[in-house]
Amino acid sequence: MSIVVLVSVLLVLFVINVPIAWALGVSSLVVLLLFSNIPLEVVPQRMFTGTDSFTLIAIPFFLLAGELMEKAGISDRLIGLARAGVGHIRGGLGNVAVGSSMMFSAVSGSGIAATAAMGKINIPAMVKRGYEPAFAVSIQASAGAMGIIIPPSIVMILYSVISGDSVSDLFIGGVIPGALMALALMATGYVLSRRRGYPTEARVPVRQLPMRVLQAVPALLMPVIILAGILLGIVTATESAVLAVFYAVAIGVVNRKLTWRGVGDALHNTAQATAMIMLIVANASVFAWVITSEGLPQMMARQLAGLASNPILVFAVCGVILLIAGMFLDTSAALIILIPVMLPLVKLAGIDTVHFGVAAVVALAIGLATPPVGLNLFVAAGIADIDIIEASRLLLPFVLALIAVLALLVIFPQIILWLPAALG
Repeated sequence: MSIVVLVSVLLVLFVINVPIAWALGVSSLVVLLLFSNIPLEVVPQRMFTGTDSFTLIAIPFFLLAGELMEKAGISDRLIGLARAGVGHIRGGLGNVAVGSSMMFSAVSGSGIAATAAMGKINIPAMVKRGYEPAFAVSIQASAGAMGIIIPPSIVMILYSVISGDSVSDLFIGGVIPGALMALALMATGYVLSRRRGYPTEARVPVRQLPMRVLQAVPALLMPVIILAGILLGIVTATESAVLAVFYAVAIGVVNRKLTWRGVGDALHNTAQATAMIMLIVANASVFAWVITSEGLPQMMARQLAGLASNPILVFAVCGVILLIAGMFLDTSAALIILIPVMLPLVKLAGIDTVHFGVAAVVALAIGLATPPVGLNLFVAAGIADIDIIEASRLLLPFVLALIAVLALLVIFPQIILWLPAALG
């Protein structure tokens, strides 16, 4: 009964447009007041406990590093490199949107940041060249989903806190899936572009390629430095985030694009994003604690115990739930609410938790590009100045392409697990 009330109150609060963080907290309080003798002093304690993690300190630093790199003017350089590499293929600017978003994802760790930073350049350029706004929005919003897959990923840091898995294993496990997502989106964009007669871009002269690469190298080195530092045992994931900030500042100083005003804006944006994420984490931790104390994970494991002999079926059930949740919930909230419920069943089925974690994040990432609550889609549609219905008109092929990648990750675990194992 308590679980029914919890979910019902949460849905009502969603319907009346209460912010996700407060909806999670209020629904938890209602259940504690009606069905529990636990003193309410426990709530702030659980909120503090949910955010009291050294690993979580990496989140604001990675966010700040991404903001500083954008203020240092790397967006144009990444787009220039992507244009040189894939712009000459049919639907060239769509390929540029995917390629540049993939590279920016390796700097920001955020899907929304990748969509906003790349979209404000790519979407107007595509519309100007005759691409339908719906196509421009769809491919850019879908490409932004890579922001939480390719390391450093903010969402994978949250998963590591919940599951206890190594952040470095999760980061490295996301490299190949991220590349597959990029290839799938480019292939889909190519097919649609041929059907709709979208143009190609002039091939960049060979003599310009070294300069384009050289201009983008400082940005591309950042994820290399982060992963190398973690793998060599020089820094932890959290310390690598601090290192990333110093590196971003150094890049901005060297190219003379980072101003004091830019630093101030970066700090302001980081503070806002961090406050939003941590408030969701705190309230979602209370929510997860309530459903755990009410025995939902154990009940779910008992009810679905018959599936445990078939890991693919377990993955399919969890994947569908995560895909649907990603369409309605903030990614961080969905992760914190659902993963503690799913992990007992996942472990019972013998599924590697790193494999499950990366695949789960991919499932939630797809939700970033899908209505009704896909934040990437809202950001991209806002840039194109079209409504969500129009923006979603050409979205389905890209979403299906990403779901196909997710299916491959589920069926073939080594796509995720091979690289972490190879790198020790």
